[in-house]
Amino acid sequence: MLLIFFCCMCLAPSANGQKILHRPDIAALKEFNKELLSENKMSLLVFLATECPLSKNYSVVIQKIADEFAQELQVTAIIPGSTDSKKEVRAFAGKYKLSFPLLIDKKMISVRAVHATTTPEVVLLSPKGELIYQGAIDDWAVDLGKKRNKPDQEYLRNAILQAKSGLPVLVNYNEPVGCLINDF
Repeated sequence: MLLIFFCCMCLAPSANGQKILHRPDIAALKEFNKELLSENKMSLLVFLATECPLSKNYSVVIQKIADEFAQELQVTAIIPGSTDSKKEVRAFAGKYKLSFPLLIDKKMISVRAVHATTTPEVVLLSPKGELIYQGAIDDWAVDLGKKRNKPDQEYLRNAILQAKSGLPVLVNYNEPVGCLINDF
């Protein structure tokens, strides 16, 4: 029997139109990997699945973001579940020329800590561990199997630029499109 892990985000609109998100469990993230969060940079957690087509497509986009914001951003990819071996994850990183670490989270600790539901999904945290942005990378993928020619909105990039400039992040959540994170 396959168990699928569904996570209730319990989202509610606030007065300014943003979403109220659960606070990340920083202690659990540090338990999963003590180097996951940077004290000097924003931390970007990217949930990917090696067999998810959108994870494959967005790996190139994430690498470009990692390169562009290398001074301000520590990027770590997390492969949730126990389906991928270290060898498969290394092959995925090599195929897509990813320079940031990819960690396997067999126990789903990081998934629960940030309430991730989908691959690809990003979580942007401040150096203090505060949630800045979570969700879709951009609006290129409209739905499963439906994509635009190019994205109109670069949600993650906009959030990074706003946070980097000390501005409030105008949109802190966009529903991710992709493969549901499962527990097998």
